[in-house]
Amino acid sequence: MPVAKGQVQPDKSYRYRCGKCSGSGRVSSGICPHCYRLDLKLLHEQFQTAQGERYYALLKAILSVQGKAIYDRAMELQQKDGVSTPLHLGILCIEFGFNSRMKPLVEWLEECRLLPSGIYVDLRERGMRVGAVLAKAQAALDAGKYQHPVVDPISSRSGTMQCEYDGCPEEASAYTLHGVGEQGEDETHIFCIEHARDFGFCPGCGWFALGADDDFMVRHGLCSDCYDGVRADMGEFDDPDDEVFVY
Repeated sequence: MPVAKGQVQPDKSYRYRCGKCSGSGRVSSGICPHCYRLDLKLLHEQFQTAQGERYYALLKAILSVQGKAIYDRAMELQQKDGVSTPLHLGILCIEFGFNSRMKPLVEWLEECRLLPSGIYVDLRERGMRVGAVLAKAQAALDAGKYQHPVVDPISSRSGTMQCEYDGCPEEASAYTLHGVGEQGEDETHIFCIEHARDFGFCPGCGWFALGADDDFMVRHGLCSDCYDGVRADMGEFDDPDDEVFVY
């Protein structure tokens, strides 16, 4: 099934519903690996290495949550300095979790008509190095030159949780066992990646694999579906940076 289309709204928000799970956030094996229930932390973690169809699905899910905030922050930076600069792009990449994947963020601002079409390609041809821009942007942020009222935009939706395993200080995510309570209710646990695996959950999709896929989990640290997805992401598709994203 191809990635569902989205729509840029007049206020520069992005309307999109995941076509893999029809917007429910879940598939038969657990949490949907194409939208992660719009958990921004998981979306950005997976987006950094995603390729092909899954790259576009994750990007659209991210923009459905952050698209307007990215546009508003870009406008704020432009108004502060009187013109948009590569430094602003680096700041946006850092603040909104895109990091070195600057191209899709710039294309979003092009789509919103805040930046001229083709500006990313033009900047790269003129010698812009993303790593250098990010370093300068981080220095500017550390110096307090571009303070932003939103703290840690990636966690603004999902929040930061601590693993419930006794004494574990690691950040964690929610994992759910369905229909296991006395009245058939769901049971949710908060685990870091390591303890999620120990308790039988796949840290990739959240599926409770114990008893069904547990031998595979022990060997690979993921359920078979997520492991196959990683293998596909690592080589089955072309580099998405060579393609143009269609909204």
